[in-house]
Amino acid sequence: MQRESLSKEAASPADAPVPLRAGRTGYWTSNLDLTWQTYLPVLLVLSFAAGCIDVFSVPALRVFTGNLVYAALGVAQMVSVDPSVIYPVSAIVALAGSWVGSFTSGLIGNHLGRKRRGFIFGDLVFQSVLIFLCSYSMGAQNVTVKGMGTPPTIPTQVATGAMAELVSDPRLFVGFTKNRPRNERIIFVLTFFLGGVIGGLAYRYSSPELCLLLTAIFKLLAAISVLLVPRKDVAPAPEIA
Repeated sequence: MQRESLSKEAASPADAPVPLRAGRTGYWTSNLDLTWQTYLPVLLVLSFAAGCIDVFSVPALRVFTGNLVYAALGVAQMVSVDPSVIYPVSAIVALAGSWVGSFTSGLIGNHLGRKRRGFIFGDLVFQSVLIFLCSYSMGAQNVTVKGMGTPPTIPTQVATGAMAELVSDPRLFVGFTKNRPRNERIIFVLTFFLGGVIGGLAYRYSSPELCLLLTAIFKLLAAISVLLVPRKDVAPAPEIA
């Protein structure tokens, strides 16, 4: 009995299974049953949004949202021959904003449960509302996606790692139905690229603000799609007399 109680105390409350509950409260506090059929739409919509916002942040802000390399370039070019290339303060603020978004999302998610429907939905809606704080929103998105426990084949933001994993896959050329991780990486890279193209066209032919609007809309679509994911419930343990 003592060993059993210790194991229960060691378990993280954020990742603990949610008992079966009836009513609206149980729906929002339930863990998501994330299979590839349910997580793929959510992650691809967020990947599109990430590609769109990066197209806005590079020409308009001279930074990627939270990119450490841009911060390093900014520090190295404090006395730059062409100061219009890199803005050191913007790069550092972008990185700090990404960290704050990651920290806040992780803190709240660890307390409420990072796989619970209510947290994921609320976090994505909050990100769409605060999309004008680009770095904060994308930092929070990174933590939200990782907390969902989905496979790393669709990181929704940085495409470089996914492309490296794709081309180095020893089963790269097997049949289409025999390598799901490869297929997911291909779809992610294409979706991320498509988001960048659509965002670039909106930036060029309309306005930079349209890129922000598109990103916010797609984040809201991701939040709405979370509502359609079945819940993963665990039946309550039988009472011991």
